[in-house]
Amino acid sequence: MSYNFPSPIKGENDLKLYEKYIKDCALTPKTEKPTAEPAEETLKEMLKKLKGKSLRVDSICGGRLSSRFGTLCETGNDYITLKTANGRGKVICTLADVRYIYVLF
Repeated sequence: MSYNFPSPIKGENDLKLYEKYIKDCALTPKTEKPTAEPAEETLKEMLKKLKGKSLRVDSICGGRLSSRFGTLCETGNDYITLKTANGRGKVICTLADVRYIYVLF
């Protein structure tokens, strides 16, 4: 039998050679558990970092998807406040209705 594994195991001797091959190649499964990834930041934390950035927010209004453009002014527990593009007003969006947030760089 050649030592180019994997190849068919035809008997006890082949099985022993294959076990030795696996040990020599360090192909045995490792028992170490993977380390846990740190928890990703919440939406609220991410939005706080975006304060002052231009956003497009798509939300559900009357069963339809509507887009709002503006600069993020404030982030609350369940809402965000956008200053409109012309700077004359503010829009308050509840996070429960927000479907998509686009950051405009």
